[in-house]
Amino acid sequence: QDMAAKTRRDQPRGRIIKDETLADLERVLVELEASVQAAGGTVHWARDGAEANEIVVKSGKGDTSTFRRLL
Repeated sequence: QDMAAKTRRDQPRGRIIKDETLADLERVLVELEASVQAAGGTVHWARDGAEANEIVVKSGKGDTSTFRRLL
């Protein structure tokens, strides 16, 4: 057996899922965006934590019903 297969088999399932997701993160995020939009939600993309905070603050100044539904 090849060493990579053995090492992978010995990892906890959660670690394998995490590694696979991170390896294909762009596709996973695009699929998540489509799913959220199909459910009537809005997706905001941020380059970093500061931009994400700004989006949340600006969103909170308007209708907060979206946030209440998520909580």
